[in-house]
Amino acid sequence: MRGSIDTVRLTPSRRASIAVAALCVLAGHAGRGAVAHADGADASDPANGVFFREPDKATRDRIDDLISQATTDSVTARRRARGELESLGYWSVEPLAGVIQATKDRDAPTRCASILTIDAIGESTGDRRAIDALRDVVVREDSSPYLAAFAALALGRWRDVAAPASFRKALAAPRVLEMLHAAVPFALARLRTQDAADVLRGQISDAGATEPVQSARLLALGFFPDAALAPGGAAPGPDLAAGLASRRRGEQQGALLGFMVATARARTGKDFFERVLAADPVPEVTALALLGLAAFDDAGVTDRLARAAAGGGPDAIREFACDLLVPRGDPAALETLLHVSRTAPSRRLVASSVLALGNIDSPEARDAVIERLQHKAPLVRAAAAVAAAGWVGLVPAASARDRAVAQIDARLGHGEADAKVRDVFQLARAVLLGERHDVKWPETGPDPLFASVRQTQRQRMLRAVNRHVERSLDLAKISNPQTDAELNPDDVPAMTMDLDTRGGLDSVPGNGDLPVPQGGGSLPTLPLGSVGSSRTSAWPELRDLKTELTRRPYFTAADLPLPPAAPTPSPSPSQK
Repeated sequence: MRGSIDTVRLTPSRRASIAVAALCVLAGHAGRGAVAHADGADASDPANGVFFREPDKATRDRIDDLISQATTDSVTARRRARGELESLGYWSVEPLAGVIQATKDRDAPTRCASILTIDAIGESTGDRRAIDALRDVVVREDSSPYLAAFAALALGRWRDVAAPASFRKALAAPRVLEMLHAAVPFALARLRTQDAADVLRGQISDAGATEPVQSARLLALGFFPDAALAPGGAAPGPDLAAGLASRRRGEQQGALLGFMVATARARTGKDFFERVLAADPVPEVTALALLGLAAFDDAGVTDRLARAAAGGGPDAIREFACDLLVPRGDPAALETLLHVSRTAPSRRLVASSVLALGNIDSPEARDAVIERLQHKAPLVRAAAAVAAAGWVGLVPAASARDRAVAQIDARLGHGEADAKVRDVFQLARAVLLGERHDVKWPETGPDPLFASVRQTQRQRMLRAVNRHVERSLDLAKISNPQTDAELNPDDVPAMTMDLDTRGGLDSVPGNGDLPVPQGGGSLPTLPLGSVGSSRTSAWPELRDLKTELTRRPYFTAADLPLPPAAPTPSPSPSQK
């Protein structure tokens, strides 16, 4: 029997067959929805849950048409085609596997898109029929700089325990595939087997690796705490220490992220993060050390974050530190936050300080928030309204809630000039009066603020990890998610870095030992380009990969490793 995506055209006999199969489902497998097969297939069979193992002609033709759309110029059309193939699931796998293996008849973009789609199907359904094709691509493919890397990432997502053997062969080959060398460490980190650790440690000693590849290896090492940490688990081991001592900023960031990952579940390493900050590192490393320190709840950490928010460093670092203070609600930061809210030149920083004050149970903090409802900057006024809405249910804040509603009514009554702030005020008023509960605050600035400050420290860490994955895979150059047009890199001056205060760090890729501004120096950011800058239609495969990594981040909380095993104590003489 064959299945169709067009149920309207089913013949009466086919409808009868479906009815019989449906009865088999109900009678043979209560509650799980898998089909009982007459051939005795076990539960691991990818065909379980599929009425027809073979699609009809219309469905086969539709699959072929969707595969052909992998090379269209429209990013949206490519994404939709992959999504429809993914929804067809079981029927799509064999045609896609055939495309992956068609080294002569299919172009690289089509094969890369097929790998992305099979990756998604395999991760969601457990269908691994293409696993041999992916292993073969990793070992043999050299017609494209991307194919082997895409396949390696897919094997990592599938946690293929046999993949390390393929990776060994691929890395030993004379092929020069930079992206493959950067992708393999991340795939090994997803596996977290002893065999995977052995492969990674064998690669990390490669002194000739480029910055993106070596930084990928250092980050991946963090998923193997026994290899990443020094005895005791509170300091980096020799490989991470060497990465932190490197002159290359990418390696410093990869090593510090690796240390953060290795210690995440054990909640160790606070003293080390403080030592990193005391050394006055470059801004990218400063931000990561602050993020690592934010995992600890004591007042001393709050004080360190508050000093960073009030200090003389770049605005991006101060804003990031203040964002980390928001969920803490620690009175130890009260005086510093009051000072920042009154004196900081950055409106984004003032807004963050107001949100942090809103979470502190103090009359003085609440007075400052209410006062900022009249601030001249729209972003600050909106932040004050959001902060005041958080007082619902707090008994000591009853009077402050009434005052906040009165201030909001007055502002709305006189005609709030900013439409976005008006929307926030109306939502906040409804929350304060008990008319609304769960609301999604509309953003009023150019970058997310209200969504950002709700992130936990672990969410921010994972976001930074996944952004580092993108940088190592050379995806940072993809800034336009809508079309394949990008600024010609020859027309864009090289930049050292761009700090992303929303939860991670963005660095322009490269091997740069370029100077980074220290202290109060400004942070250069990637420009949008001058008028008339030429554009290039390039990297469709990388753009599709970045789209998928945004939809399905490579690392999640489930990937964080357990703490290193405690050493077994030696028996005492009396026990021998």
